[in-house]
Amino acid sequence: MGAWNIPAGLDSWEQVSAQIESELRENFCPRETVTSIIVAADEIFANISAYAYGGGNGTVEVESRTVPLEHGRYEYSLTFCDSGIRFNPLDAPKYEKGSLARQKYNSGSPGGFGIHIIRKKADRLSYEYEDGKNVLCFIKFYDSEL
Repeated sequence: MGAWNIPAGLDSWEQVSAQIESELRENFCPRETVTSIIVAADEIFANISAYAYGGGNGTVEVESRTVPLEHGRYEYSLTFCDSGIRFNPLDAPKYEKGSLARQKYNSGSPGGFGIHIIRKKADRLSYEYEDGKNVLCFIKFYDSEL
């Protein structure tokens, strides 16, 4: 389990990414799943860094936890917490292949595809606003590569 309280800025991402990768490798996570989790975490962290504090300074609390389940299966959770502008990314529309995604792309309005990527990578995803903080929890299950 790891927990970090770091500046919300893209300069901090390398530190978070390295820690996530290290923890997953220590817990026998297959390389493909590590990559998938890193991609989702990058999207989450980048969005908090870019939008949560309206261009001002702030911090992101990141907590990770690996829980061994039965028969070499694991549950990995990442929780991202910020005190920025209240925002539930799960309220964003779900895009499907075809016309809706094309319509969003053609509209020229920014954003929206990052949460689509995160949804695709997660097995569970939850959001709550608690004690003045946005709390987004990403969960991925995987089978040990042993």
